[in-house]
Amino acid sequence: MNPAYFSQEAFEAWVPNAFRDMLDNAFGAAVDAVNGKDPKALSAIENRVNALKTRAQDLDQAVARVLPSGQGAGDAWEDKARELLASGACVPHFLFSGAATRLGLGSVYFLDVSQLGLSLLGKTCALTEKQRATVRKNLQEMPEPGQKALLEAVSRWEKKNKEPRCLGLGPRQLLEYRSLLPKGAHPQAVMHLPEAEADEVLEDLLENKFYGFPRDGIYFLIQPACHGYVFRGRGIGQDPASPALPAGHGYTLMQLFQDGVAFQVDGRGKRLPLEGSVYDALAAKGAQVMVSHRVNDLTQITPVVADPNRLSAALALMEDPRDPAKGSNVVVELVANPENQKGGFWKLDKSTGRKALAETLNLKTPELDAFVSRLREPPYNAFRNVYKFAALGRIVREEGLTPFLRFRGGRMYPETVTGEATELEGMRPEAFRAEGELIHDFKELKNLPEALDFVSAQDRRLKWPQ
Repeated sequence: MNPAYFSQEAFEAWVPNAFRDMLDNAFGAAVDAVNGKDPKALSAIENRVNALKTRAQDLDQAVARVLPSGQGAGDAWEDKARELLASGACVPHFLFSGAATRLGLGSVYFLDVSQLGLSLLGKTCALTEKQRATVRKNLQEMPEPGQKALLEAVSRWEKKNKEPRCLGLGPRQLLEYRSLLPKGAHPQAVMHLPEAEADEVLEDLLENKFYGFPRDGIYFLIQPACHGYVFRGRGIGQDPASPALPAGHGYTLMQLFQDGVAFQVDGRGKRLPLEGSVYDALAAKGAQVMVSHRVNDLTQITPVVADPNRLSAALALMEDPRDPAKGSNVVVELVANPENQKGGFWKLDKSTGRKALAETLNLKTPELDAFVSRLREPPYNAFRNVYKFAALGRIVREEGLTPFLRFRGGRMYPETVTGEATELEGMRPEAFRAEGELIHDFKELKNLPEALDFVSAQDRRLKWPQ
């Protein structure tokens, strides 16, 4: 394993050297920009050191396979997908550690969009007074036309849904996933919990019988936060008084390989730490593929969350889910981008012929930004990555991921991204997208009407446990 990821302590000790190497000749300029409190200069340095190493003239948009709506990769692959889902050999990685930062309402796991809607209308709801005050503040900060349109949409929803079910997005995702598996299925899962509310999430899971998941099949991880770094002469050191921030979703992937950080729980909720890594525990239980599931992806409270058609498309590209020497070792699901929004994209390096994800933070130099601006409707990364499990252990565990640099409040913080796994030699990434599928994320107040439509549709579709 890359020694930088042996533990959180090893990672934090390694970051200063990584930053020093990244800054290289820009070290002095970065010190001057921090001392001079020059955000423009800091942004330019950050963008330059994080930029793709591929020149803009060598980039092109890679072609992704299109899966016709409602179809898979053929009967044999669809049967294989159903088998992996039911047996637990397909492991969902539920990324529940995210916070609704733009909303300021805490963990997305507990975020109940129906109660948020009622709060906007001044109705009785389950939100705390502090949360209701935050909702009012968020509404007031919206442009007046946006406020009016939002309130009208929420009012229409409320008239049709007089008794909405109180349930957070995390539990909704778990119930949706479990409802799609046959009786007798024994799924396994990894759940990343929010550091500040881990105990509350575990209590909720225990009270609700893990929403149908077998307790012995669930492994928990808590993503730690990292204090910022400051310049000290010609060196870099950590500032223990700085705000602590998580090191990005790439770190959650690397935590799979850390010994002694994962745990399970017993019937009373007591934590049972693993001596080894969660990766090794799952490998011993026959895991073949792992799939990422974001908590704020609204399509994850629909049958998309455990869709054998989509999984079959990934399996076909992998050729053999047990053998890292065959086919692709990571398959990325993309979604259409008809509004031509700028962001990360599925790229081709014309000089090498290699395909990979280009993450947004790696595309912010003037040259790369100009290239992205010329793209026409480049598909977005839906962040529903499918990993061949054996390749995670042989390639990603050994290589590790880059701690990209971000300046916040005069301090430096590491930012790791899962998309970098598609850059690792031997992963041979491929991508597909379902015909006509768009992104449906819940990140800010303006997304609420769509989120309410999704939860209302789920309430009509599922038979909820009493």
